[in-house]
Amino acid sequence: MAITTPTVFILGAGVSQEYQFPLGYELISRVLTHKPAQVEDPKQEIHFKETLKTNACNSVDEFLENNPDFIEIGKKYIADVLLFFENDNNLFPPTARERNFYYLLANLLELGKIDLGENKLTILTFNYERSLEQYLLRVIKSRRRLTDNNAALEELNRLPIIHLHGSLGSFSNLVNSGREYGVRYDGDVQEAAKSIRIISESETVFPEYKTLSDIFQAAENVYILGFGYHRLNVERLLNSGLHAKLEDNGSPRIKACRRGIDDKRWSRIVSELFRGKINGRQSQATAAAFLENEYS
Repeated sequence: MAITTPTVFILGAGVSQEYQFPLGYELISRVLTHKPAQVEDPKQEIHFKETLKTNACNSVDEFLENNPDFIEIGKKYIADVLLFFENDNNLFPPTARERNFYYLLANLLELGKIDLGENKLTILTFNYERSLEQYLLRVIKSRRRLTDNNAALEELNRLPIIHLHGSLGSFSNLVNSGREYGVRYDGDVQEAAKSIRIISESETVFPEYKTLSDIFQAAENVYILGFGYHRLNVERLLNSGLHAKLEDNGSPRIKACRRGIDDKRWSRIVSELFRGKINGRQSQATAAAFLENEYS
């Protein structure tokens, strides 16, 4: 079963949590306890961690948004911590794993069976890490029995995957200039940090936001999965064309996963952020269960 209807998946950290990547609040703890291999300014490191610890923020990104003097060091910590989680064993464990999101997506797209470009899917992700690309790449290589990355990457690049806030390194240009998944060399932390953008930077630095209006306009279905519904992220999406879908009174268009969000908070999110309009199914199921139910 390929995705033949123009569709957009909006992915948050909840999607990659099952592959051991930390959620926003968990990343705070990881940063606070992390000891980098090299410390350029010990006093600044201590000041950064102490300020983050006592800030009562929801995520490191939110903290950096409100404390721009820590942006450079904060990005390095984010990159340094997340790079440790780039591990193929978390994507493909030695023992069989239940039907997870990437597994379901790979089979939904019929990877290795049809041309990936036949699927009418665009993925917008707020995640810096590249576990999704790595999983799909490995499946393509296995099913097509390829021995190197070149041909597999050529096919993977037919699926638009847009990192709205940057990533830990280029994946689409992996053969020439990107960084291989799970491989870490001197200088990788600094290079990965340069590719990370916090919320306020993303619109000016990344032209991808300017393409979202066309993407949303063409989409017949929009799925929001594993998303934390940060106010500024939602507003940026709405102003980039998602609002037009909310105003569409036709068939259900926007379907939202609200895992871990109770009824009271969700009601407030829908009312205040989505202006009272979510015109498709809403569920507290995991992103994997939500996807399986939609396409079963």
